[in-house]
Amino acid sequence: MTDRQVFIGGGGLRNYLTPKKNKYIPLVELPGELNPYLKSHNIHLSAKLMNTLPLMNVKSIPAHGLISSVNARNKTIVESSSGNTVFSMGILAKYFGAKDVMAIASPEVSSDKLNLLRLANIKVRLVDGPICPDANDPDSSISVARRLGQRSDWCNPGQYDNDANPLSHENITGPQLYDQLGDKLGMFVAGLGTTGSLVGVSRYLKSRLFDIKTSGVMRAPNNKVPGVRTKNGLKEVEYSWGEQLTEPPVVVDEYDSYEASLQLIRAGLLVGPSSGFAYKGAMMAIERLISEGRSSELYGKHVVFICPDSCFAYIDEYFEVLGGKLFPEIDDQSSLGRHNVDSSANGVPLVSVDELYSNIVNGSGGGYQLIDVREQSEFEDHHIKGSLRVDFMDMPSWLKSEASPGNRYLFICSRSARSLRAADMTIKAGFEAFVLDGGTSRWSSKGYDRERPKQCDTAPISSN
Repeated sequence: MTDRQVFIGGGGLRNYLTPKKNKYIPLVELPGELNPYLKSHNIHLSAKLMNTLPLMNVKSIPAHGLISSVNARNKTIVESSSGNTVFSMGILAKYFGAKDVMAIASPEVSSDKLNLLRLANIKVRLVDGPICPDANDPDSSISVARRLGQRSDWCNPGQYDNDANPLSHENITGPQLYDQLGDKLGMFVAGLGTTGSLVGVSRYLKSRLFDIKTSGVMRAPNNKVPGVRTKNGLKEVEYSWGEQLTEPPVVVDEYDSYEASLQLIRAGLLVGPSSGFAYKGAMMAIERLISEGRSSELYGKHVVFICPDSCFAYIDEYFEVLGGKLFPEIDDQSSLGRHNVDSSANGVPLVSVDELYSNIVNGSGGGYQLIDVREQSEFEDHHIKGSLRVDFMDMPSWLKSEASPGNRYLFICSRSARSLRAADMTIKAGFEAFVLDGGTSRWSSKGYDRERPKQCDTAPISSN
């Protein structure tokens, strides 16, 4: 009775969690308020809502296919992932007779995401690695997972090189899109992470639509958008994703991703930052075609982008990335516990990255003493010239022994949340403090100079 979305009997729950047993994943066209090209060029823009799957994420489709492709019975499944792939494996594993699931994850993953994995009874091993891990690096999370998977009672499905990943989308997502839109489908756009959805869907659509266009979205260097990669980060992915693109890839930063996701949320699509990332990328791909005089190629057709998951695992990050200006203030914060006070709405002055860069170029530095409160590994990887690192947990002792009344302290973190808290403490201690709005992520997205830039700092991608 799955055609009516009824899953009963002893195998009902397993059938519910089996991607092929479900009806079509919703495809929703965006209204004119979210698609400026509808009125101007008759180009439709539609979202494939993978967050409506039973496990609420796009990775549940390849996770099922990946486990099916290996012998997991009575074994521990190990996967390099700190997000939706291993979460989905953790839920699905019992239906394949697996003993346990272990995630090899980055220490930079948020506590909320780690706790989500633990909710699914997934064991977590944190592995340090470069900002863009290399599959050939013996210390990377991918290599660690592969080594563990060679043990007799372990297996590593391998989302980065197992063709079961794109094949799952070739068998499910691609056919669904073709059935839903037919020859009205003009272009498919997906964020580039493992590239499984882009490769699999493109394979299928190209076999059915001779004029289909495909484009991928890359993450801007040193920006944090969950599940997607920079140009250099994509070098570790072994699928031939570049061969599937008919249009050049576009690059989107974290601020635009979260802001675009917020637009979708407020319109009623409860999707996460990687969905905003794909939405923004789809609009950039359309704009490029228009600027090249090719808008007629999409006239009356749909551009479809993938929405990988929901917004609920990233609530705090929206405020960290976007700051307080896009959100209503809370009246009478004095009634909240001190840990719940929104510092961004509490009078901490912000300094834009453009202003700071201009001051540094002019040699003045704006009179600020730059204090970086990120982790040591992040600081060593890259930091703004002239900044001093202070451990955030040592802020109280630093304020007592090191801070000087004559200084103007400008606090820096990856986004803004930690530096807002540090600045708030500093102001309450009687010192002058500011925060770099958007942190090192926004600084890097502007291409401004940093000390010790790593491999993720790539040159702009040519449109040729």
